[in-house]
This record gives sequence, C-alpha cells and structure tokens, in this order.
Amino acid sequence: MATTGDSRALPLTAVNIAALVLGLTVTALRCFVRIRLLKAFGSDDWLMVAAAVCFSFYCAFSLAGVANGTGHHVADLSKEANAEAKKASNPIS
Repeated sequence: MATTGDSRALPLTAVNIAALVLGLTVTALRCFVRIRLLKAFGSDDWLMVAAAVCFSFYCAFSLAGVANGTGHHVADLSKEANAEAKKASNPIS
C-alpha cells in the first residue's frame, strides 16, 4: 500500500491509545478509592465501569480500522483495503 506524507493513521492511533490509557487509569483509580477507601461502590460507579468497557471496544475497533487502512487517503488504498477499513471501523453496518 502506497502511503502519502499526510496520512492520519499515526495520529489516530496515538489519540486512541492515549485516551484509552487515560480513561482506564482514571476508572481504575476511582474504583480503588470507592471500594477500598470509601467502601461505597454505587450505581454511578457501575455505569462508569460499563462506559469504560464500551470505550475499550470502540478503541479496539478503531485500531483495527487503522490496521486495515483507516486514516489513509482513499486514493492510496485498493478497493479491497478500502472495504476492509470501512468494515473494521464500523462493524455494525
């Protein structure tokens, strides 16, 4: 696959990984404080854990899309690679 200098794949990967690490770290620290220190783990905490799980799936699909061509210009991709990138970044459709 030919690549041009203005591909968005690397920044997309960096943002996904940074946001995932930050989100999971904050969620883990909140859970630690609420369980171990305050001993009060409520429904809002469960919702935050559920949101972190959903966000992890989103990042996984986004990174799979990058591995298959998302972030590259359509002109740089073959038809097959373009179809795979679309399929990987939006698995529901």
